[in-house]
Amino acid sequence: MALLLFLTVTLGAGPAIVGLVEGVAEATASLLKLISGRLADRGWNHKGLVLGGYSTSNLARPLIGDFSQASQRGTAFGLYHMTTGLAALPGALLFGILWQGLGAATAFVVAAAIAAASALVLLGSSGKPVG
Repeated sequence: MALLLFLTVTLGAGPAIVGLVEGVAEATASLLKLISGRLADRGWNHKGLVLGGYSTSNLARPLIGDFSQASQRGTAFGLYHMTTGLAALPGALLFGILWQGLGAATAFVVAAAIAAASALVLLGSSGKPVG
């Protein structure tokens, strides 16, 4: 979600670019999960694999600001970190629903509502760069 908002709102990317970036990101994530899972099964240090993944992500994060115009870097940085923080909330909410024993059906309804709200936010955006 954070990357999607960054691409559309800050950079003004169209649907084809967003789809390409999301597709490459998902494919890369899936491939890395497969590789790290195999390495963990073969006795690699689990903590080292997790630290390596998060470190790589954190090292790559500043590169996102390099794609913004100099006058928009602060906005891009703030938007990215705001949406990253907000992205954790639905997961915690769904975990709480399941933990309270409200059932998978309730969790699916809430997840669908969250997805619909996200789509409405994107539909309501102008797609033009901020500023």
